[in-house]
Parts: sequence; structure tokens; C-alpha cells
Amino acid sequence: MQDLITYFPRGYEDRSKSKNIAELVHGEEALIEAVVVSKMSTVRIRNNMTICKVVVRDETATCSLTWFNQTYLKNKFIVRRKI
Repeated sequence: MQDLITYFPRGYEDRSKSKNIAELVHGEEALIEAVVVSKMSTVRIRNNMTICKVVVRDETATCSLTWFNQTYLKNKFIVRRKI
């Protein structure tokens, strides 16, 4: 019980401020608001590995989002919907 009381989180993610895609830095974690431009494409590269990609854009730029082994996301991204 004592461990639970004295447990402190290791870090904090501030998700209150979003960034434009043009402001993103490679490797940085950031929150963006964008519009889905393309349908999600799914590519199976091995028996147990799939890559899912979708293209999004905002007022400043366009970017491609990639997920590995997350095929359940295919129906979550609808073209022209803001995410």
C-alpha cells in the first residue's frame, strides 16, 4: 500500500497546445490538428507485420502518418474529416 501512495509519475505530456505541421521537428512528440486527405493504405510486408499509412494536412503543410500492426485503425480515418 505504501508504494502506491509514494508513486510519482516519471513525466508529463502537455497536450493542451497544438502545433502546425510546418513547425514539427523530427523525433519530437507533438499534438496536431489536421484534415484527412487520403484513405488509409495497408501493406502487409510479412506474415505478421502490416504498415498502415494515411496522409493529413493543415493550413501549413502535409504529412504522412504511419502505424505498425494497427489494422483496426483502417475505419477510423475518413477523408475530409478533421482529426
